[in-house]
Amino acid sequence: MVGSRNEKACLIGLCVLIAEDDFLIALDVAEQVEALGAEVLGPVAAAIDGIALVRRTRPHLAFLDMQLRDGFVTPLAGALQQLEVPFALVTGYLGEELGNPAFHRAPRLPKPCSQAAFIQMAGMLRDEIVRRSAHDL
Repeated sequence: MVGSRNEKACLIGLCVLIAEDDFLIALDVAEQVEALGAEVLGPVAAAIDGIALVRRTRPHLAFLDMQLRDGFVTPLAGALQQLEVPFALVTGYLGEELGNPAFHRAPRLPKPCSQAAFIQMAGMLRDEIVRRSAHDL
């Protein structure tokens, strides 16, 4: 149940893609997303699986690990950008690939991240959805 502490990050009615190749971390992220009221899409462990999934069901936002089973999440991030889906990177990766244009505006959470930091990031992504929706009117 979402308590008053989480109200700003309320994700009720939203669909959230999770791309994470570590089963336990994916499960934890999925539980946190569900606790905020969202429907989980995935989790997927490979970028190619995420791309196939977003072709069938467009998420409202996404949490992505930088390194997946089939390499960097870059192709999936590019697909999300084309669909104008905001995403955050939840990763311990600090290498050169972060310089890719697909990640310039992506906020990052280090692994492991606290529940409070995750909730704050979810709220920021939700606010981005609201901002983009208002801009489209």
